[in-house]
Amino acid sequence: MDIKIVKEKTPEVKIKKEAEVSIHKKKLISARTEDRTSFHVKDSSDFFGNKKPAEKDLGGKNPLAESQAGKKAREAGLSQRNGRGGAESDGKGSLPAGDVAVPVSSETMQNAGVLTNQEAKEKFKRRQKIKAVSETPKIHPGKNEIAVKGVKQGGKAILTQLEGGEEANEALSVMTAANRPFSSIGEKRKYAKAEEKLKIKQADQKISNKQLRKELQKKKKGIAEKQNKQAVRQRKMQYIINKLTGSGEQDSLLQTAKDIVRMKTSFVMVKVVKFIGALLAPLFGILFMAAFPVVLIVMLLYCSPLGAFMENPSDETPSIQEVLSGYYMEFNQSVSANAGENGAISYLHEKDGNYVSNYMDTLMVYMVQYGTGDLGIVMDEDHKQLLKEIFDEMNSFEDTTVTTTIQAGQSLGNVVTSAYCSCPICCGVWSGGPTASGVMPTANHTLAVDANNPFVPMGTKIIMNGTEYVVEDTGNFDQYGVQFDIYFDDHATATSWGHQTVEAFLADGDENTISVTRRGSYVKNMDYEDYIALGKLTTEQEELLREAMSEEFRSEIPSFGVGSDVANLALTKVGCQYSQDRRYEEGFYDCSSLVQRCYAEFGITLPATASTQGKYIVDHGMEVTEDMLEPGDLIFYSYENNGEFLNISHVAIYIGNGRMVHAANTARGVVNDPFIPTNVGLYGRPSLGK
Repeated sequence: MDIKIVKEKTPEVKIKKEAEVSIHKKKLISARTEDRTSFHVKDSSDFFGNKKPAEKDLGGKNPLAESQAGKKAREAGLSQRNGRGGAESDGKGSLPAGDVAVPVSSETMQNAGVLTNQEAKEKFKRRQKIKAVSETPKIHPGKNEIAVKGVKQGGKAILTQLEGGEEANEALSVMTAANRPFSSIGEKRKYAKAEEKLKIKQADQKISNKQLRKELQKKKKGIAEKQNKQAVRQRKMQYIINKLTGSGEQDSLLQTAKDIVRMKTSFVMVKVVKFIGALLAPLFGILFMAAFPVVLIVMLLYCSPLGAFMENPSDETPSIQEVLSGYYMEFNQSVSANAGENGAISYLHEKDGNYVSNYMDTLMVYMVQYGTGDLGIVMDEDHKQLLKEIFDEMNSFEDTTVTTTIQAGQSLGNVVTSAYCSCPICCGVWSGGPTASGVMPTANHTLAVDANNPFVPMGTKIIMNGTEYVVEDTGNFDQYGVQFDIYFDDHATATSWGHQTVEAFLADGDENTISVTRRGSYVKNMDYEDYIALGKLTTEQEELLREAMSEEFRSEIPSFGVGSDVANLALTKVGCQYSQDRRYEEGFYDCSSLVQRCYAEFGITLPATASTQGKYIVDHGMEVTEDMLEPGDLIFYSYENNGEFLNISHVAIYIGNGRMVHAANTARGVVNDPFIPTNVGLYGRPSLGK
């Protein structure tokens, strides 16, 4: 079988010289060109849309123009490699006449502010990541468990492992913080616009005033709810970011849930409080109207002289009574020091030989001047100074000699006296030194006896010519028939004394009544009338002061009475000396004489000692308990078994506010101490018997 091979013509394959591709107003860029270098011009605007300043002059060269020329050259070369020659091209892929492709260095590109394709792509990816993460995540309850598992398996490193992850997390924090004020401003603007529209409707009488208020309230409520929801969303987002970035090691899903519950609870509580406030507002209004007159009256009382007898309104400052008693303590200590141990004290105002207290006078003068229309009882530094000025004006003292009639001991008869001083002529080698008893000699006080044949023992108190002396020194004058040598401050006075014969008495005892002249202090204890006479008050203040010091005024004060009078008087004794021997002389007290003398000024007679005073209280049914204590009550202490009534050995006067006044001992004198409830055997109120 013959096989014929027929040779056919080779089929013609026609290929179009140019592929027809429909392009929507843009050129297609081959994938191969992605790796080629291209340029990206930085935006000339900053973050807020402001134009950046022009670039610096680059020496006449324009890198951007050069880069554009290079780009055109590359496009022309690309066309040639794709089979499109310059003659067959439409002219768009070739360089225009006169343009020359110039190579551009990386330094020139950097100065021109351009990025390579790869850099641009990486920057674009980072922006996309930030945008994706910054959007509010949608929380699906069913997916919470999956999210937690992802975190446990290492998902928290996702952002930090990617380039730009840390910047994304920081950007989120900044965006969240920065968004809050702008969000608040936006909500306020929305509310303002809504309010403006509603007011226009109201002006057009389309809505009533009630509807306007209701709509505005509804708008406010909507804004508040939106802000609450936003706060919850932000907390959820913060939890996710903390876990993904590893910046919140202490944060947990449980803690996030607790915070959200706490926020929602606070939102509800605010609503509840507002609701209850609206319901109770009328009740509060009624209570305010009822309480206002009472509050007003109390304020008026505190800003009047009556304020001195009311409770201290300030816990941070002492009471006016405490401050005033402190001034009396300092004053009495100065008076006693000036008078000396054996000196005498006399007063401008005395009654039956006893000091008349001006405590109330000083207090009321101050209250009339500085406590009327002002809280003068609040003892800040300014009011303390004002009270001190009033006190100094009404209480002062000066040196004096005081002649008093006392019960002295037996007469020693007429004695011969001489005189000496501390000069070398009188004392020789002992000139200027102390006496034989070790104390320095004092005029009108120091007396000397013969060392070998003393007329009386050392320490004996002698009264001669109305002056009380103490035997403190010795000499050698018995050979001249002299019993006592009297000390003087200067030699001329001692010489002029010579030898004089006088009658001498023992100071101790009560066999003789004699007049004794002592060096001492004269106290000007001015009363309110004396102060009015100074002319420092206005007519209205004078009338108010007289009214405040009247018996009618004092009777209207519930806490005022004999007990308060005694307490106030006792406060004026603080700072006086303690002495059992001179317990009835003004300026000297022991515990029982202080009680006895203070109550005697108000017509209540008490026994002389602490134990007999306690027995008097029990016998007359004047006992009280600790919880009943009022100013002026007596506190009897028992420290040992002394055989006296209830073993009482000490007594004090309660002055209120947890304090008491008592004559403590020779070292402390009369003091204002805190009330001590231990070792108390009895409480009493002598005023119950009046």
